[in-house]
Amino acid sequence: MQSNGADALGTQPAPSEFDDNVACINPAIFTFTRRQYIKGIVSREVGYNPAQNHELELQLLCTIGANSITTYELLMDTAGNSTINRWNGALNDVSFLSPAGSGIGAIADGDEIHFRVDENGNFTAFKNGASALTLTDATYTSGTPGIAAFWRPHASIVIASLGFKSIETGLW
Repeated sequence: MQSNGADALGTQPAPSEFDDNVACINPAIFTFTRRQYIKGIVSREVGYNPAQNHELELQLLCTIGANSITTYELLMDTAGNSTINRWNGALNDVSFLSPAGSGIGAIADGDEIHFRVDENGNFTAFKNGASALTLTDATYTSGTPGIAAFWRPHASIVIASLGFKSIETGLW
């Protein structure tokens, strides 16, 4: 992940299917309990609809180790799809979970996306204050919030056209 001075953006196209750009809060800087949240304000250039999907993600309970990431991601893409997945450590080891709800839908510039988990592993994703996805999964109980982005190389992808204007994390 990188900043262009205004927005948080991905840095590199993904050479494999599950090779996202990821940034999580260092637990040596701030310790989170399991009851945590992350909120992002979307930055999307008006009219940006690439031919190849471009993903933006909020993460909870993220732990990064040598060649390993465990986390829950709220995945949103430029086509209007969204879901909650669990990364299980090794590259390409992702569990596609089945959250309930209508989904985040199309994301636009200025949308507020909020992703939280409680002490029992109940995840809720909100778009502009309305509940969009829910899921219960208790596999991971510790880690920190983070952000990620994913895209495959394609002429229609413009890195600076999709990101987060701001990020807020905390305990709730």
